[in-house]
Amino acid sequence: MLKTTKRTIFISIFLFCGLNAIGQEDNSINTYSPYTLYGIGDISKPGSATTAAMGNVTLGIRDPFSIDYTNPASLSIRDTLSFLFDFGVMQKNTYAKTSTSKTSANNLNFDFFAFSFRIAKGLGFAAGVKTYSSVGYDIERRETDPYLIYNVGNILYQHKGEGSINMLFAGAGWRLSKNFSVGANFLYYFGSIERYHNILFTTNPYYSSIYSNNKLRVSKVSFSAGTQYHKQLTNNNNLVIGAAFRPKTTLSPKNEAYTSAISYTENVISENTDYINSVFVPMELGIGVSYNKLNKFTVGLDYLYEDWKDFNITGKSNSFIFDTDVNQTIRLGIDYIPNAYEIRKPMKRWNYRAGVYFSNTYMICNGERIKDYGITFGVGIPITRMGTRLNGAVEIGQRGTTSNGLIKETYVGFKISASIHELWFVKYKYR
Repeated sequence: MLKTTKRTIFISIFLFCGLNAIGQEDNSINTYSPYTLYGIGDISKPGSATTAAMGNVTLGIRDPFSIDYTNPASLSIRDTLSFLFDFGVMQKNTYAKTSTSKTSANNLNFDFFAFSFRIAKGLGFAAGVKTYSSVGYDIERRETDPYLIYNVGNILYQHKGEGSINMLFAGAGWRLSKNFSVGANFLYYFGSIERYHNILFTTNPYYSSIYSNNKLRVSKVSFSAGTQYHKQLTNNNNLVIGAAFRPKTTLSPKNEAYTSAISYTENVISENTDYINSVFVPMELGIGVSYNKLNKFTVGLDYLYEDWKDFNITGKSNSFIFDTDVNQTIRLGIDYIPNAYEIRKPMKRWNYRAGVYFSNTYMICNGERIKDYGITFGVGIPITRMGTRLNGAVEIGQRGTTSNGLIKETYVGFKISASIHELWFVKYKYR
């Protein structure tokens, strides 16, 4: 059994590292979305491929074979002798269009890494790292005003952004009583986001081209907490009600800005370094509920509230206005096993998952609230009898609109993760 699991881990790591290397060679940007031009980028959806296939439902889920860091109270279910290890990658294909043009991009990146084990009776521990947000865009626009072109020549505007903020977590869940658990996470945000804004005079050497670079470096500690009420209704039916809270965390990133004006006669360079105090991870409050029939199905529903008001990175011009507000999200998902004890037909032992989600996002562009919604589905394939599984998830969604000069994005995402479950603390006896 252990030999099989080691082989599974080796093959999975080899495949994931190889795929990631290919993806990075094709495109160094972690994500692609013009909506990451402002703010701190795309906020990653929680969990691994297991919950991603269920519409990203997590808060009320209580599963001994998965790691849920979004509600650390769920860690109290960890089995006495088990050690759980989960890691995965994701690919996202994005198709963006306006009323007059369209483009597409694909990215392949690391998604999630975590491990978990029991410390004492009713006390479980987990730690890992997850991408919190990603920035990625590459936009070029040529000046079309005939007056400017006549007087100064052709002008090319370039806008490019890349980078990500990652989240390291370490938490524990404690079962206070038969039906009540609490938990807390230590969180550490780190990473950088870099943006370039260039104005190039491509045909007139008497005008200086302007190159601007802005880099935010983040390093900040925070925490989150959660609770779950879990009740066994009958022998095989269980109800879980969960809630999680994360306070507003001011990131105070170090901001490094460089500007240079380059012409054929001289170069002028300026630089500035300061700290921005109103860039933050918002206060987040979520509640969730799930109903589970042991070894048959789980149904879960989540509601999430995030307060992004007063976020300082806003962009305003004559043609575009960006602002932020409250983000509200609803998620619904199901996990179904046809027959967990089937021997002859392995596919009946698979987990079949599906879900939907809708988010009234925090972004307001040109007065238009940006909405994000989609469907998910996937499978969990048993590898060993101990609970090791290979999980896959597909996400199909849409964000934005072509109204008011905005962009509509259609995206298709794929997640693959290996959830390794082993008994590491067994004392073997021989006769």
